[in-house]
Amino acid sequence: MSNIHPNNFKLIFIDSILVVLSVDLFGTLAVASTPQAPEERVAYALREHGVTVPSSFLKEYRSHQFDVHPAVELPLQQHVYAALRESGSQASMRTVHAALLDAFDTPVSGTPICDALLDIITASSTPSAILSNCSLTGLVPQTLDRLGIEPSIFDVILSSVDIGVRKPDPRCFDAVAAGLGVDVQDVIHVGDSPRSDGGIANAGGRFIHLPGDDWTALEELSRVVT
Repeated sequence: MSNIHPNNFKLIFIDSILVVLSVDLFGTLAVASTPQAPEERVAYALREHGVTVPSSFLKEYRSHQFDVHPAVELPLQQHVYAALRESGSQASMRTVHAALLDAFDTPVSGTPICDALLDIITASSTPSAILSNCSLTGLVPQTLDRLGIEPSIFDVILSSVDIGVRKPDPRCFDAVAAGLGVDVQDVIHVGDSPRSDGGIANAGGRFIHLPGDDWTALEELSRVVT
């Protein structure tokens, strides 16, 4: 999901520099449970959607179906589609995708600072975006819905599967800057992972380390964008 026309009236300047805000989702706004055996959960969801799932599918799911660079974000639905074919079964891509959204519709809750961070975003005149590492198309909007977060408070919503590469690849931050209609050096990205979210610094923007329970960092962010 991406809103490609940011609100041009939501602009602020700090030391004569235009500033926009990019926010990580998982670990920063949301805490989502991770299935211990995702291949079994996916197999169950596929069967619920009427797909024949051979026992060999579990092995194929755990295997690399495509030879791609580690930075590349291959859509999970393509991987599962290929794993089914390798195991001697098949389903439409639409069915595979729907089953995956069900499989990963796991319990999700806001981080301790989620509400306060959202208050800062909604009260600020700063354009904002979600930028999340996520391999399943549609899972980020689904997660926002499960949290009760209105997507329209963000001007742009992007995940790595939309872009084709994962954070910390600079192309992720270039994409969010382009979506907001600014240069990447104007972007402040906040997130819980210095390794992935901190990649904004290599792209030319600014990183604020904001674990989901760090109130001190949240106060720093509030001073910057309000």
